[in-house]
This record gives sequence, C-alpha cells and structure tokens, in this order.
Amino acid sequence: MGSGLAANMIGAALSGWLLAWFGYDQTAAVQSDSAIFGVCLMLSWLPAISCVLAVVGMTFYPLSEKCVKEIAEELEKLRIFGH
Repeated sequence: MGSGLAANMIGAALSGWLLAWFGYDQTAAVQSDSAIFGVCLMLSWLPAISCVLAVVGMTFYPLSEKCVKEIAEELEKLRIFGH
C-alpha cells in the first residue's frame, strides 16, 4: 500500500470521525447548529491551522542549496546504479 493511499484513507476516516463528533446527520433535511459549525470549521480553520503549521515546519527545515545539490547527486548515483 502506497503512502498516498494510506494518507487518503486516514484523511477520509478523520473527516468522518469529525463529522460524527459534531453531530452531522446525513439523513437530516436540516443540520444542527453544531454540525454546521463543524463543517465550517473543517473547511476553514482546520486547513488554515494546518497550513500555518506546515509553514512553521518548513521554516525550520535545514535545506540549503548545498544540501539540495548533495541530495540530487545521491539520487543521480542511485539512478545510475539501478537502486
């Protein structure tokens, strides 16, 4: 199983759990206030917080031009030797 598939499965499960936690009812004609709040939260604040955390993480990731060149050279060696 690829990491992309696993991430999709975790994301789908997390979305379902959050919707259930906020009281979302797929059969209801009108959702409760908490369900509407949960959907709004999941579509606005949670992604925004995730982006901020990602930017903070990238800010402190030590990736210089020298490091990128070294990684590219290693990858090229692996391609040449068929690993």
